[in-house]
Amino acid sequence: EKLETLFIKEAIQSNMIELKGHRAVGGIRVSLYNGISVEEAKKLVNFMSTFQTNNS
Repeated sequence: EKLETLFIKEAIQSNMIELKGHRAVGGIRVSLYNGISVEEAKKLVNFMSTFQTNNS
């Protein structure tokens, strides 16, 4: 739970929003159906990879 909170906080600092999962189940949710660019998807992948490296 603390790791999810940190992930969301750092994502927001990186201008990535709406990644928090549904309030009933929690977790992280990426809604790709909202039409993001390839560059935005790559930014998310890089962020997630860096986050994993820094927090594992």
